[in-house]
Amino acid sequence: MKLWVRSRNVQYISPLPLFAFILALVSLCTSPAEVFAADEAQQIILRQVRDQAKSLVSPKEPAGPSLLLADDAFFQLLAAQGEEAAARQSLNRISGWSKASELRLEAQQMAPLDREMLLFAEAKASARLSLAASDRRSAQAQIAQLIGKPSTTLYLAVMRRDNSSSQASHAEPPAPSNASSVSDLAVRLEKALLPQANELLGKIYQSYLFGGVSLTYLLWIEEEVYGTELQYHEILVQAEQESYAPEPVPRPAKK
Repeated sequence: MKLWVRSRNVQYISPLPLFAFILALVSLCTSPAEVFAADEAQQIILRQVRDQAKSLVSPKEPAGPSLLLADDAFFQLLAAQGEEAAARQSLNRISGWSKASELRLEAQQMAPLDREMLLFAEAKASARLSLAASDRRSAQAQIAQLIGKPSTTLYLAVMRRDNSSSQASHAEPPAPSNASSVSDLAVRLEKALLPQANELLGKIYQSYLFGGVSLTYLLWIEEEVYGTELQYHEILVQAEQESYAPEPVPRPAKK
């Protein structure tokens, strides 16, 4: 329902209902985005998921389907963790700007419309984080079910490069040669592009504070940085997938 204010036969939308709607949207979207306590989750690598899934298969049944499900579940969790991390970083940035805008608005150093835009951007980022967290919880429950654990068990998928003991404890085979290019790209993103993007975003925010650029441009750059961070996590998952050789599946015995 649109609320109209009439003055001299000219119609315009009152900003008060819009501002109230944005405040309500922020309160609804920011409350469910709880912080995932990664230190309370059990770390797990792909080899462990494969081994535990295989141990639940009857000797008379082929292990291939369970191994494929194990791989899918592990990489889905890894991808969900990356998506959640990128979404949380984006929300942290926008929430910081939103909190700073409260004082600036009180000091009449910013337009009320900018405050409304920041609240709306914060609500969107919070909703995006809530969806990512929901995907991560679903992926955790899928792994737990696959390896015969309660669905409430929390797991943290760990990559080979972050698990120094995996080589010694499980004697992982070396990564295939075709994984090197993707890994190199991930390293370049981590060491060069991501720091550059965050540095640029900080400079643009300072420019916005002094009236050099608009808030619309700042939020657009923030969305680009979020997209870069999300792409980085996707590349990490791809590099992890290519670093693992497929689990050998024994052929059925000939009759």
